[in-house]
Amino acid sequence: MKTYLSFDLYCAASFLKKKVKHKIKIRTVEDMRIGKSIMMSCAHFLRGYKGKCANVHGHTYKIEVMLDGEVKDGFVMDFYDLKEIMEQEIFTPYDHKLLNEIAPFDKINPTAENIASEFARRVKLKTKIDTTVRVYESPTTWAEARAE
Repeated sequence: MKTYLSFDLYCAASFLKKKVKHKIKIRTVEDMRIGKSIMMSCAHFLRGYKGKCANVHGHTYKIEVMLDGEVKDGFVMDFYDLKEIMEQEIFTPYDHKLLNEIAPFDKINPTAENIASEFARRVKLKTKIDTTVRVYESPTTWAEARAE
């Protein structure tokens, strides 16, 4: 069940005196976020980049997948099923590989941003649930992408 709150907002600034309709999604008890993390090691390099990352180097990536959906029969999705999807769509195709040799990174640079976007797209296609993926290149450096 999705719950929305609509309201009118009146802008007090003299140059913006107009009514604006807003629709805000309110998370209900039936909506929830779940997540699972995996680790994988990959090599990559950045084409056309002037700096250290132009050279082949590797990361031990932490990949967090979060699903936002409706709770049905006590689950947004069974964690076992999410683990299987993550293994099929992320771990098996990319772990211990040179990312630049695997589509779509054979055509686009395998930046953390592009990796997060691709993984979110792949998981969303399988789960049919709004998906957020956070890719850590290091414990303090990450990028996050959402597929709705």
